[in-house]
Amino acid sequence: MSTQEERICPKRADLLRYAQNRLSGPEANQIKSHMDNCPICTETLERFLNSAGSTQPDAGSGSTDQMIPEDLKHMFAQRSQQFQQLLRLARPEKYQFGQIWTTKLWDEEQSGSSQENNVPPRIIVLLENESDSSVLGEPFLVAAPISVDIAYRSSYDLLVFEQESPLGYPFMIEVWNSVSPLHSQLVRYLGALQQPLKGFLGLVYQAYLGVPVDLGEAVQHLGPAILHQDDPRVHFQEQELEACDYLRHPVLELLKRAETKTLKADPPRPVILFQTKLPVKHGQLPLPQQKASLTLAAAEPRTQSLSHYIYTQSADGEIMAKIIRKLKTGLYLLWERLPQTLQGTTVSIRLHTDTGETPIVEESTARQGEQTLLSKEGILEPARIESLSLEFRGLRR
Repeated sequence: MSTQEERICPKRADLLRYAQNRLSGPEANQIKSHMDNCPICTETLERFLNSAGSTQPDAGSGSTDQMIPEDLKHMFAQRSQQFQQLLRLARPEKYQFGQIWTTKLWDEEQSGSSQENNVPPRIIVLLENESDSSVLGEPFLVAAPISVDIAYRSSYDLLVFEQESPLGYPFMIEVWNSVSPLHSQLVRYLGALQQPLKGFLGLVYQAYLGVPVDLGEAVQHLGPAILHQDDPRVHFQEQELEACDYLRHPVLELLKRAETKTLKADPPRPVILFQTKLPVKHGQLPLPQQKASLTLAAAEPRTQSLSHYIYTQSADGEIMAKIIRKLKTGLYLLWERLPQTLQGTTVSIRLHTDTGETPIVEESTARQGEQTLLSKEGILEPARIESLSLEFRGLRR
């Protein structure tokens, strides 16, 4: 198996077969390599070993206890003792930067899921101190998962060497893969980084956030930068992002619920954003405006556009449009300039003609560069339009 496969926790059934010495050489070596750096699987195997005496024997194969080699029992007894010391650490009163924790699925996602088989729980390092950040009363933190695949480290992975590791083995902190777990997703406290590692982690985190910092002192703890998409670390990071989604999803889901709750409590209301009555000026456009409009004019098929242009402009110049006539279709209002606040709003237009008629145009969406039908061909001539009443409506809470 590849190094990328080694980082995935084996299934419980494979752990049991490994404990029973029923795996082939390569498969057994793969799990053994994984167990060297995974306290969770070590604890699971310890439970298998402790219950081996009460396990029913397979037919014709002897008891489960007899199938477990003595050297394997001894190795895992030692390793389990080391991890158990970590798991007995007192839970701190507050979450603080640099602390190391095991995690679990969100309680709401536990039902119907198999955490052991589908979502291997990750160990994380907190990137910020505890704060008042919460969604719908659920407090959350900012953290980064760790990985033992140190060969895949990048310039935003902080390497922790074995001799300085609170866990007793080397790992890297994936600062680029920040997550936002809920307080309820943190399970067991495993210790905390010490100086100078804490300082290095703070610098790398600031650099990842775009803050100019000097990483010279931490350079030995960082990997080379990823410079191209063919770098195998790109695929590794994609897999890591997916594997840690269970530590991001709860906050995102709660944010959606909060937004839905807000919309129900205070739904947006249609309001008039702007209304005015603008005079229509007839005749050729002044030469400078004509040049500025060449791009829009050229966009109209020559067989459909007439050379006589009419435009309307508000007194402050923020709204500019022109009336264009298309053969076989009719009169249109082409929005040449609209303020950002009116882009995509619903516009109602009333025409004021020289005969005193005030036909209402069908409502449409106003967007710069788009057109609104004013009148079908043959119904109204552009010279008869004296002014336009415009009303822009949108939604506000």
